Amino acid sequence: MELSRVLSRALRGNLEQRALHPEDPSHFMASELALDEALSALLDSVPESLDSALLQDLLLHENVDIAGKSVLLLQELLEQQESPPAVLNTRILSCLVQLLYRLEQQDAEVFLRILVPTTLF
Repeated sequence: MELSRVLSRALRGNLEQRALHPEDPSHFMASELALDEALSALLDSVPESLDSALLQDLLLHENVDIAGKSVLLLQELLEQQESPPAVLNTRILSCLVQLLYRLEQQDAEVFLRILVPTTLF
């Protein structure tokens, strides 16, 4: 199965578990680990393109670690393209700005990664 489909299913499963048990992370931890593993696998073999809606959902994920890895994925997508890919649009920029607002000082590394893609706008 294509890695982006695996990632999409892992994200959907995690969001469902988070919605069912928002106050108890132990109920959605397994699905969050599966999501992290799927995202890591995709990072290991970055596709030529990725669905913009999937990337938006990843960038807006409540877990800043997942969102941070999504920034890495966006950066990898951008680095392999000569011109900005279709996935890079104003909605993605909006997601990056929202992520910046959510970050705390200890997440400075994620903040710096966000600055790279935004220079293309």
